[in-house]
Amino acid sequence: MSEIDRNDPPPLKVMDIKRAILDGRDRLTVVLKVHYEHKGEKPVGVECSFSDFCAADEEPYTRRFKVGGYQVGWKPLDLSYLQGKAGYVLIQNLEGQAHDTLPTEEEVVELAKRVIQVRFGDAIGVSCLDIPPGRFQLLRTSSTVYLCCDSDLTAQCRIYAFPD
Repeated sequence: MSEIDRNDPPPLKVMDIKRAILDGRDRLTVVLKVHYEHKGEKPVGVECSFSDFCAADEEPYTRRFKVGGYQVGWKPLDLSYLQGKAGYVLIQNLEGQAHDTLPTEEEVVELAKRVIQVRFGDAIGVSCLDIPPGRFQLLRTSSTVYLCCDSDLTAQCRIYAFPD
């Protein structure tokens, strides 16, 4: 995909950043830390971050719900008052996080089926991203997001939508 085809907004110039700070605009900052440790070796750590100023003067939106399986089909993600105004959406697959005991083999097999599939816009029937149990994805999107569980089961999920 070429740089021109992307939906990302153009980068802010230094004067735009200063003006946004002086105008008191809302800002979203994302920090990602990744640590990898190979047995017997020193861990490797990577930290990346970025900030974006928000054009919309809205509060973030969050909700918890169940994503239906194939029998329900692909459903558009309801972003309530941020529909059409969300710049970033964080989707968490909450499955597998509330075990008080070690799961049985059958529970492990069932849990592995609770993958949340994500697609964008009119890409009907095409899964663009998979979110396995216990994982998350941060999306930058300007189109409608559709969700479906990768089986006939459901998956518990939480979303956080941030204004563009």
